[in-house]
Formats: sequence, structure tokens, C-alpha cells
Amino acid sequence: MNAKHLVRLETLFDETVGSDTISSPQAQNAISTITVHGIAHTKGDDATDCPLHMARVEIPKMKRHIHQPWEPDISPHGYPEVAPSRLPPEGDYRVELSLEPLKQTVGCEENGNYGRCGHVFAATPTSWSDSSTGPCHAPSTLTGRLPPLAVKIARFGYKRELLLEASVYKELEHLQGVSIPRCYGLFEGELEDGWERVSVKPDYEGWDTTTDEHAQISDLPLEFNSLPEKQYIKLWDEKLELATQELRFNRAHNGPGGSNTVMLLLLERLGGRLPLGVDLGPELRADLHALFEDMATQGIVYYDIRYFNILQPLPNPPGFAGIICPYHHRRHLWRIIDFSHYVYKVAFTMEFMNDDNARNVNRFLDCLEGGEMFEFAH
Repeated sequence: MNAKHLVRLETLFDETVGSDTISSPQAQNAISTITVHGIAHTKGDDATDCPLHMARVEIPKMKRHIHQPWEPDISPHGYPEVAPSRLPPEGDYRVELSLEPLKQTVGCEENGNYGRCGHVFAATPTSWSDSSTGPCHAPSTLTGRLPPLAVKIARFGYKRELLLEASVYKELEHLQGVSIPRCYGLFEGELEDGWERVSVKPDYEGWDTTTDEHAQISDLPLEFNSLPEKQYIKLWDEKLELATQELRFNRAHNGPGGSNTVMLLLLERLGGRLPLGVDLGPELRADLHALFEDMATQGIVYYDIRYFNILQPLPNPPGFAGIICPYHHRRHLWRIIDFSHYVYKVAFTMEFMNDDNARNVNRFLDCLEGGEMFEFAH
């Protein structure tokens, strides 16, 4: 496919909650293919851009945290059901994108584009078509159909974390544009022979395939609960070691010189961060609590509350107006981002989750008012 033949967006879709309607935006599943400039170049020639064609891929279902019968605060109703999807059939838009740094406006780390599992860039459409054979259209014709966009590109060895993040967006589809950003899909592409990824410094410095970072395991089966404590702990440690070995293998296999697969999330671009060292006021504090309450209704607990992970929507226009929250019946002023770590689907009661969230969020906000970018220890 010619680099000028890009991703196709098909069905116009009204995002409606109650009587709140955004006129004629594209559905979040409207894009089937993207062509991205700035990810790959010819080996040995940094100046030669190689447009990378990437196809939309299926997002896995979010895994359920396995609870033990003796755990307190488990809801008798089990895991909350996923809210029904309101999306139309998948579209086939083809969009060409150019990437540029986002600096400090998207919740990344200090150097602008680096995150723990992915690199984030502003993504600007340069042309689009509505079929693989249709004519290309100017990007200006997308105004009002797509908001400003960003991409989160998985770092080498971190596809698993990006898949977790994608699964959270899928689980919380009805909260996209409400309390989390809109997600326009998970995309994957393969580097051709003679190509390599554009080097992003943190991918190569301090690479350590022996780290135990983020090795996670489920609880042992219930029949092991009656074992003596030392034997139970020994089995647990053995299971953790196997998970750690698998994680080390995956990190090494997908590290520099490993897989040629590139995976990214296409997301709604967001704006500014919370103020530091000032009185946040009751309205802002209440809005932050409401965001976590929204996720709790779907059994999602999020323990990665960080200064970088809460952002403002962009002004409308060019951004899209927020959708009225189905639980709080108003538009939220902020959005939660970055679901690659410390996020779980649980069957706790709403009372337990809301109490837990309230303590954590209040501690976080109190630190912000004191001028501290507090992060919870994990």
C-alpha cells in the first residue's frame, strides 16, 4: 500500500449519554489502519524515514483478579458486569500520522516522551481515506471528527503492559471521554528488512533483563490453603520465580535486536496537569474523587495515583467536549491516564473500594497542596 493511502474512518457516530450529544465524531473503532512516520528509519541512516503501516488488532479482555474465600469485603454479586458497548460496527478509515514530541503536556516522565512501558508522542493526521482504494483527503476535513491525538508506543519488552492498558480501555469503554481519554484502538506493525526503530534513549540505557519488576502471579489454588505455612510459602516462592523467569525471557526477547513488532495505542490527546502548592478547593477535590468512583462501579481499582497520571482535557475546540458522567450527571474536569501498572478488576464491594480510594486520593491531594508530587510505594 502506498504511504499516502491511509487509515479509513467509516461510520459517523453520536456519543450520547442521556440527552448529551457530541455532533458527528468518529467512533473509537472507526480506524482500521494507520501509517506512521517517525517510528522507523533505514539502518545506518537516521535521516531516512520509513513509513510504518500498522493494522488495528483485537484488544484482549481484562483479566479478573482471583480472590480467596477468606478475603473480607467481597461483593456477593461478584465482579461487576462490563457496561454494554455502544460502538457501531468497526469502520475502515485509513489515516496517515506524523509524530512530534509532547514535552510536559501528556503525563510522561521528565524528558517528555518516556514512560515506564511506552513512549508518548503527539500524532497529527497528514491525510486520510475512507477505503484502501479511495482518494486521500486533506487533514482539515477531519476537523470535528477526531480530536487531537497521541500515540503510546510500547517500549522494547513491554508489550504485555501495553496490552493490559488496552484491556482497561476496553473494559471502561463507556467511561472514555467521561473520566478517561478516548481510545481509538490498539495497532501493530512489523519493521521490514533493513529497517530499525528510531532510537529513544531510555530504551537502551540501563537495560536489565534480570529485573524482577512487575512480575505478577495469581493466588495458589484453594486446595493448597490447608498446607503448613512453610510449605505454602515455598510453593508461592516457586510460582513467583517461574513468573519472574518468564518475565526476564520476555524482556530479553523483545529487547534491542529482538522482535520487529511495534505496538501502539492511539489515544485522545490531553492537556495540563494539576496545580502544585496551592489550595485545590472543594470542587477540584470532589471531581478527582468522582473519577475513581466511576472506575470502581466497574470493579476497577487503580493504585498508580501519580502527578503525571491525571490530566485536563484540551479546550473544545480543538478537543472534544467531555461526555456527561452517567454516575455523577455532570462533565468531569480531569481524566485519569496510564493503566499499564497496578490496575485490577476486582469483586470488592463499592463501599470498600470507595473508602480505599478516598483515603488514597485525599493523601495524594494533600501532598499536592503541600507542593509534593507524591507517589504511592508499590
